[in-house]
Amino acid sequence: MYFTFYILVLIAVPFLILTYRVKNRIVFWLLVIVPPLLLAPLIVMPVRDPIILGLLFPLLLCLPVSLIVLVVRAIQLIIQLIKKKPDKMLGFKFIRPSLVVVMFVVATACHRVSANRATAYAIGLADQLQTQCETNGYCPVSIDSWRTYTNSFTDRPYYSSDIRKLGINYRLRYATSADGKSFTVTLIYGFESETNFEGGVGKRLNAVYPDGTPVATKLLHPNTNALSIHTNLGK
Repeated sequence: MYFTFYILVLIAVPFLILTYRVKNRIVFWLLVIVPPLLLAPLIVMPVRDPIILGLLFPLLLCLPVSLIVLVVRAIQLIIQLIKKKPDKMLGFKFIRPSLVVVMFVVATACHRVSANRATAYAIGLADQLQTQCETNGYCPVSIDSWRTYTNSFTDRPYYSSDIRKLGINYRLRYATSADGKSFTVTLIYGFESETNFEGGVGKRLNAVYPDGTPVATKLLHPNTNALSIHTNLGK
């Protein structure tokens, strides 16, 4: 599916550099409006693995190119106003690069809102697990319906599941310590971007980045009613 999205976006690139010297009005407006709209898949394309990042890189060049074009058009407009020789077509030449910038702004905003919702979900999940750890004296062994994997370094199992927020997929991992007294919930946002939520018996729920740097505590506002999970509490 994401490869299809990429093809649609890739089709837009050649049209983004076409000239406006088209006499047919219908074709003219299609060349102005349609190419930027083909960038819409960027709104839901994930950045989880290097392959997708490699595909996205040439497409991201459309943004600086459009910004440069807007600056050039603005300079041309100022010069024309000074010389009092306005070009009727110059105003239309602002539309396409402006739409490209708008599409990138919308995509960025959607990814940010989506990531915030995924974070809120992970916090709610970690808070429920923390409550179960404190109540039972040990942490849940697993979470029902989550896939089971084995850590090749420790030979200990961990559990994984995907969540979708605003059309974007995120991966969650859950693992417990050998003594069952602590747990870690990992939310993977994208390539080399994740947050770990750590808790356990007699511990305070904390969020840390992969390098061990703690996340600001103000981010931890758990809502125990945010979701319902089923866990395996067997030792």
